[in-house]
Formats: sequence, structure tokens, C-alpha cells
Amino acid sequence: DLRELLFAPAGDLTINETRYAQPALFVTEYALAMLWQSWGVRPAAMLGHSIGEYVAAHLAGVMSLADALTLVAARGQLMQGMAPGGMAAVQLSASELQKWLVTPAGTLEIAAVNAPGLCAISGPHEALEACLRQLKEQGIDAQPLHTSHAFHSSMMDGVLAPFTALVEKMALAEPGVPYVSNVTGQWITPAQATSPAYYAEHLRRAVLFEAGVRTLAADPSMHLLEVGPGRSLATLAGMALGVEGVRRTSLSMGQARDARQGAHAVLEAAARLWLAGVSLDWAG
Repeated sequence: DLRELLFAPAGDLTINETRYAQPALFVTEYALAMLWQSWGVRPAAMLGHSIGEYVAAHLAGVMSLADALTLVAARGQLMQGMAPGGMAAVQLSASELQKWLVTPAGTLEIAAVNAPGLCAISGPHEALEACLRQLKEQGIDAQPLHTSHAFHSSMMDGVLAPFTALVEKMALAEPGVPYVSNVTGQWITPAQATSPAYYAEHLRRAVLFEAGVRTLAADPSMHLLEVGPGRSLATLAGMALGVEGVRRTSLSMGQARDARQGAHAVLEAAARLWLAGVSLDWAG
């Protein structure tokens, strides 16, 4: 029961295991999306970050809730079965990072391009530790991420065939609401949304989140609302868009250490949306 893990006592880190973390992210984002819709806030367009794209796909009508949950749970379990690895956030652009990815202990890959001068790298622990030592020696900021595996890297290759086979059993429809692909950073096409191979590519390839934010923000009327736990995506969007981005961004939930989390945070977000011109369903 995910509720037992979501509301576990302080210090219980079971939720951090991939097989639980991915479904927990999905259900939290889905529940928030349903809350916002009950308040009259419906997306004009969407962008997820890795698992978040499955929530977007369901909300856009590409897959049923049952199928989306099945895929996310299976994805987490399959990834959990792969060899452990590590990830880190590095304050360098993708092009600047290239020369650091090959180490005496092995090769790393760029797992995400999240914001200007901010990427995530992924790979075997030994290679990651060697890379982080080299970066530290050069005064480059790099922080290990709290992950059990090397997502969006070749260490996930063993998952691709069984995962694709599972997606092939699902009924996939063309999206009824536009959303941006993590794989391309551009609007997803009907062919991609309905292709089992696309979901394997999405699992394996780097998350082009910064490009996705710029695609969304190209419409100056778009206000960005983070629908999920914490403030990571709102922060990244603000980095990509500068002062303008901070004004155009709201978040639904505070961080775990934020005293204003829960009802306070989501009501403040509703107020920000109203100030930005979004019509709210006051009865709802």
C-alpha cells in the first residue's frame, strides 16, 4: 500500500527505492492534477520530467489510468532489478561536460539537460566517483543525487526489451491535449505517443527538460504550474527563463522541510494563478 510508504515515520527511507518511488511520484502528480481540475484549472499544455510524462500522457488521453499505473509500476520494478549505479547534478552545460564523461574507472552519460549550465550524469559508481573527484579538483560544483540506479544510461539497456513488450499490450491513443516530449524537447507527435518503441527510448535517452521548458514558454500567455512534490521543476524553469520565468511559475507543494507545505502552498498557488488571469471554479 503506497499510503504506508508515503506517510511513513521520519527516517523510513523505503519510499526512495525505485520500485516505490516511481509509482509514488505518479500517484502524487495525478492526485494533484485531479485536485486542480476540480478547482477549474485545466492544462493548455504539459511537460513532465521522466515519470511525469506518463501523467501527462494519461491526462492527454494517450493511455488509461490503469495502463499508466501498470507501466509505471513495471518500469520501477524492472529498473530496480538492474545493477546499482549512481547519478550526480553538475553545473556545466552538455557540451562542457563531454570531456569529463570518460574516466579511468569507466564511462558516464548525460542523463538530463535540466537548465542552462545544469545537467545530470549517470553511470557506474566507480566512474561517477572518479568524475566527481576530477570535477572537485577543478572547482566545478557537482552533487551526488539520491538515486539507487543510473537512470537514462546504458545501465538500463536490459529493461528495454521487456518494457517495450509490455507497452505493446496497451491501447495507446493520439494525445487530446498537447504535451512536450522529454526525448526531443519538442511537442510530442501522435506517432511518438502511440509507439511502444518511443517509451523505451524515453526510458533510455537523456531528459531534455530545458528544451521542453523553452518550447512551452514560447507562448507568452502560458503560466507554468508545477504539479508534483517539491519545487525542483519550478526552480529549473526559473533558471531557464530568468526573471520572466520566476514570474510565470507557481508550485503546488512545498518541500518536505518547508513549513508552508500542504494546504498553504496549494492555496497560494491558486492565488498566483488567479492573479495571472486563470479562471478558478470558486464553488469547486
